[in-house]
Amino acid sequence: MSAIDLPRARRLAFGVVASQAAVSVVAALCALPLAGRVGALSALAGGGIATAGSLAMAGLKAMRVAPLAMFAGFAATFLVYWIALLAALPALGGVRRGA
Repeated sequence: MSAIDLPRARRLAFGVVASQAAVSVVAALCALPLAGRVGALSALAGGGIATAGSLAMAGLKAMRVAPLAMFAGFAATFLVYWIALLAALPALGGVRRGA
């Protein structure tokens, strides 16, 4: 197993970010004729979320962070998303509690 040198690893990480951004734009362009403007913007937003996360991870050497604390913050906010989604299920016609 060989280690990747830092400049090469950074190029790879930022290459992934650029690829994700490009795929996000392509997804939005594909969604436009199928789902209209709202669908295209939704596809772009979804891709942008993933791209922003990758950019933050790729830029960790550019800013001083505690990786465990950063991941914990990410995980906590993601957990809130799922809790809110599950709480909204009855209102969306999903599984009813207490039935």
